[in-house]
Amino acid sequence: MEKIQKIKGFADLFPPDSGVFAFIEATARSVFTRYGYQELRIPILERTELFSRSIGEETDVVQKEMYTFPDRKGRSLTLRPEATAGVMRALIEENAPTTAWPNISPTGPCSATNGHRKGRMRQFHQIDVEAVGSPEPLLDAEILLMLRHYLTELGLTQLTVELNSLGCPACRPCLSRRLAGIP
Repeated sequence: MEKIQKIKGFADLFPPDSGVFAFIEATARSVFTRYGYQELRIPILERTELFSRSIGEETDVVQKEMYTFPDRKGRSLTLRPEATAGVMRALIEENAPTTAWPNISPTGPCSATNGHRKGRMRQFHQIDVEAVGSPEPLLDAEILLMLRHYLTELGLTQLTVELNSLGCPACRPCLSRRLAGIP
């Protein structure tokens, strides 16, 4: 009889690695909670159209990287390749007004079929934050501050933040012309 082994691109986490993993997640929960983020657990399996609509039919993720298969009724299901689409589905399904939506922090496994390439895993874990319902640019700054706080609490001390922006909607056309060499 052939010995059953784990599938290539998947990992078993034994101590001490499992302890490091738990520390990373616990630190995220601790820091993100202090910034007003609440954890949301979303399913690992969703209808395929959730991702094809939100990520886009023509993206590499949808065309090449998703684990997609039919269920017994012939519906197309997909193991989540990222968390944002599932978060938005869950919030919309709750019918809450966008101003009442909390800042959300989903954490959990994701899957990609191309994970078997060197250095990539088919199952990976995502720690995410979603600030929903506010267009304020200060929110972006707060998320960057929170990220720096999180990374510092993980023990990373030699950090440099580099920002890149295409500007606001009003100044973006001028910036785009200048980048294209048009006065």
